[in-house]
Amino acid sequence: MENAHLWAQPLILMTAFIFFWREAKGSRRELKEYIREELTKVDAKFDRFENEMRKDLGEMDKRVARMEDKVDARFDRLERILLDQGK
Repeated sequence: MENAHLWAQPLILMTAFIFFWREAKGSRRELKEYIREELTKVDAKFDRFENEMRKDLGEMDKRVARMEDKVDARFDRLERILLDQGK
């Protein structure tokens, strides 16, 4: 009886260890997959945000270029007027 107890207890402990180790391994795998999915979502959101920012910056560049053209045209007109007055 004593021998059976000496064999059974370590066997039970080893079986419990293997069971919990496998469960923990499965949980880690699920957690990795969940984190990977969330990172993919975050990457997609960031890409959309980046594309929107590029679009907005492109529009701002166009507006600034138009304003520069207007200022240059007014400056040229003013310069011509001043030259005509100086003659």
